[in-house]
Amino acid sequence: MTITTSLEPATTTAMPGTTVALALRLHNAEFTAQVVTVRPVGSLADYTVVEPASFDLAADETVDVAYAVTLPLSLPPGLHSSVISVSVGEAEVATAEATVEVAAVAAHAALIGPPRSKSASNGRHRITIQNRGNIAVDVTVVAMTDDPTIALQPEMSHLSVDAGTSTFVDITAIPNEKFWNGPPVEHGFMVATIGSDGQSFDLHGIFEQRPRLRPWWGPALAGAAVALLIGTILWFAVLAPYVRSTAEDANAEDRAALDAKIAELEASAAEAEELPLGQPADLRLSVEAAEGQSSTDTFRVPASTVWSATDIIFQNPTGAAGQVTLMRDDDILLIEELANFRDLDFNLVAPFVFEGDSNITMSVTCDAPGPSESSCSVSTTLTGFVDESG
Repeated sequence: MTITTSLEPATTTAMPGTTVALALRLHNAEFTAQVVTVRPVGSLADYTVVEPASFDLAADETVDVAYAVTLPLSLPPGLHSSVISVSVGEAEVATAEATVEVAAVAAHAALIGPPRSKSASNGRHRITIQNRGNIAVDVTVVAMTDDPTIALQPEMSHLSVDAGTSTFVDITAIPNEKFWNGPPVEHGFMVATIGSDGQSFDLHGIFEQRPRLRPWWGPALAGAAVALLIGTILWFAVLAPYVRSTAEDANAEDRAALDAKIAELEASAAEAEELPLGQPADLRLSVEAAEGQSSTDTFRVPASTVWSATDIIFQNPTGAAGQVTLMRDDDILLIEELANFRDLDFNLVAPFVFEGDSNITMSVTCDAPGPSESSCSVSTTLTGFVDESG
């Protein structure tokens, strides 16, 4: 079988991330028609689309088959071969090869997440540096602020980012002084990334320094103290004398019932010492969502229980992109973009309250998994109090 081939153009130059259009010319030198199949092979096969892939080629007919090669952004610079295999039936009868010279491109991008941190101790931010070119980029990270009351501590100041990868630099904002109460104080700062590709980015962030004591702790402790004081006065002024008097007059048959009454009163006094929201508790929700899909994790609050969430921490350790939503039954409480953070904490002045038989649900929509990941792995940790008396 005689099938001749050629590629046009035989040599071309292109930038990474672009599509190269090529044409395969086929000539059937036989005296009979042939069913011809063409398919890409070699290092660029996964990025090549040929249409049509199979067709009839009449005797002495010449056909031009157009196909396209989409070059990945991270494809290394230099010469690459686009190879097409031509088959008739099960037998390969010819190959054609074109040379694509890929230019060297250096390009980085940077973003900060979260742009605002909230903490009573140190503010934590993460700089994500992405190399969108096909050669390594050296990047200098400079953290600066006009605020003399904080110090900025970058994890590193010089780094090299390989082609098609992302690197993370943690920035810690350290206040000179911490305070126990009062309104939050905002500290503004900027982080600049300067790359060997000639690009630079100015990333602005805010560290919201909060008091060590939450505003609701004062009323809560005051309420607990008042309840304890009232319970103590009632016990010593009314209940204890009554119990002692009744015990002296009770006969042996009533003593068991009297002991039960005393235990009940003591339990009531102990309950008065508890925090008004109940006992400390924590809860973790985790979701694995495939790319382009959504997934949820749900915790159902037991009946006769009230769950009060005072602190919420979203975790996106793999750098996935998408959305995370926290809901109470069908009511949306929080929605955040995953691309903006690795760790994101919320310290609530007034807690989110979940009544018994309600659902605490975390929903994740996965737009793009993190580097080298096949899915979006996202978690949420909730801390607060559980009141089992409701």
